[in-house]
Amino acid sequence: EAVAKAGVGTIVFTMTCALAAAIIFASCANVMYKKNQLEELKNSKKTESVITPAYEDPKEAPTQTNSEEQKEEVKYDREINITMKELDYSNVSTFYNHIMDNRSKYGSFADSFQSEEDVKNFINFLYKFDELYNDTNTDTPIDSQEYYDRIIQDYYGSCVKHDVKGELNLLYSNNPLAQEKVAEAESLAFDLKNGKGNDYTIADRYYTWMLENLIDDRTRVDINMENAPFIDALREQFEQYRYSGNMLNARKYQKNDSLPVESIHLYYADEAPEGVEVTEIQNSFTCPDWGVDNVISKYEEDTETRLYIKRDGQGTFYRVDEAFDTVLNRGKVK
Repeated sequence: EAVAKAGVGTIVFTMTCALAAAIIFASCANVMYKKNQLEELKNSKKTESVITPAYEDPKEAPTQTNSEEQKEEVKYDREINITMKELDYSNVSTFYNHIMDNRSKYGSFADSFQSEEDVKNFINFLYKFDELYNDTNTDTPIDSQEYYDRIIQDYYGSCVKHDVKGELNLLYSNNPLAQEKVAEAESLAFDLKNGKGNDYTIADRYYTWMLENLIDDRTRVDINMENAPFIDALREQFEQYRYSGNMLNARKYQKNDSLPVESIHLYYADEAPEGVEVTEIQNSFTCPDWGVDNVISKYEEDTETRLYIKRDGQGTFYRVDEAFDTVLNRGKVK
């Protein structure tokens, strides 16, 4: 009886081992199958028109190094990732409904946006500043920085005129930082109407935000290709709100180190044009007029304080203009 039980145990053990081996074999086969499928899919997506030069002597054929193979792999992965990325139009209808609601109330509002297609064209233009989307279909009639600026002016001009809180931030969803900063500025700008008398608290919040985020090298957002459109838009927003509430009086009556930002001395004689004698102006950096208005405003006619915005021979926002030139000169904007 004991022998019989032992025999049965041996058979069960043998069957168990066989079953486990079968499972392991099947699992390995499945992994190899999936790996082969992945390789076939990857190879099928590679360009088929690559021409390999023929060499009479195989020794003359260049040998691809591991680093070159890695570069090719990175390039391939990047191309796949770009292909998978899609333009974000999720806020188009929301923004356009915001336009139409205000247009029904006031008759005219942000006339630059006459359809959802206009909203998409605006978004397409923003994507042109993101190198990951250089090869995607981002056709747009916006063909100059001036054209783009007019749209911003038209929109924020309507917001100021009819006391409407801006929602242009919805269209900058391709750049989370841009959306965040434009939304912050829109909230501060909307509050400007409440600034009255000699209480410049509200105006100073807006001036300080602009100083910290767009001017002060110690804290401002990086002026790069991707950020250029929203930095430019914030300058145009500022232009439309310059006379809201008591902003003008805040500029006129706060001349010395009045904003809560650490001061810095910028205005030196050696930065002035040749032949112009200029003495250093202490703490001008932190006042609403010299430190913010005269730097942010593109269209300020009072030029007596404009000299100090030059740093190393370049204006504060020269890289923004360079970014627009680069994008518009690619020959892809229609």
